Amino acid sequence: MNFTFRLLSQGDNKVLGYYEKAKIIWDKTLNGYDGKSRELAPKLKLIQKEFEDIIKENNFLGLDKYDAYELMVFSGLNYYLDSYDENTKKYEYAVSIAEAFELSYCSSTVKFLSKRLSNFLNIDSRIGIL
Repeated sequence: MNFTFRLLSQGDNKVLGYYEKAKIIWDKTLNGYDGKSRELAPKLKLIQKEFEDIIKENNFLGLDKYDAYELMVFSGLNYYLDSYDENTKKYEYAVSIAEAFELSYCSSTVKFLSKRLSNFLNIDSRIGIL
């Protein structure tokens, strides 16, 4: 879980391009999203491949699928977090994305990263609590 920080610390501005491509994927995936994590979950497995393809395009840099998973999780869980106010609709959407990752058929690595990052961002899934 250090792909992003490794590239940033090396001054590699390509990392911004990866996140721009990630935002395009999330814009498309979350277009019209209403916070229903059970409807989003099946889509996540499909877009996992798109993130892997972003990294494959740059495999000469020594990047691998785990870097793709980090990009997917970091950009997805942060998509709605321009504010950490737990009373906003955007915060609820961020929580629902964490739930969708948990419910998805994404790789176990994606799910593990999502759980770790959602804990860090304080957007833990409510699954298992309800």
